[in-house]
Amino acid sequence: MKHKKFFFILLSFVIFFQSFAQNGTLKIFSDIDDISIFIDELFVGKNSNSIDNLQRGTHYLKILKDSVVIYDTIISILEDATTSIVIKNSPQIMAKLIQAKSRQFKEYESLKISIDDNINFYQGKRNLTLSEYAKILGKDVKKYEKIEKKNLLGNK
Repeated sequence: MKHKKFFFILLSFVIFFQSFAQNGTLKIFSDIDDISIFIDELFVGKNSNSIDNLQRGTHYLKILKDSVVIYDTIISILEDATTSIVIKNSPQIMAKLIQAKSRQFKEYESLKISIDDNINFYQGKRNLTLSEYAKILGKDVKKYEKIEKKNLLGNK
């Protein structure tokens, strides 16, 4: 009975220490701020430069900036070793970010206010009244409504 207990304890220690020995480290070096790091689709941190105790084997690494995937690859984690990844702010990454922002830019363009030579105010392709323009600017709308009324009545 003592031998079975001793064997069980010894086996538990071997399994326990073996599980630690099968792990490695991932180091991420990046000159891009505010990145989110995912390993095997699980969030592991923001701007982390070292992720310790990763299980040995292959993993899917995905890095996001502003909800846009800027880097993804399959990595190999070796036992008691460090795997390093370097991510530079490259034209390809900037292109991905800009492309993802195109929808937001179109939205911005539709809200942008422009003024033509005849002092007409436009939001996107829609003509704005002077009071609508004042409201957007946070000005006293009533004052501009009076000016509009005067212009409609022919400055009477």
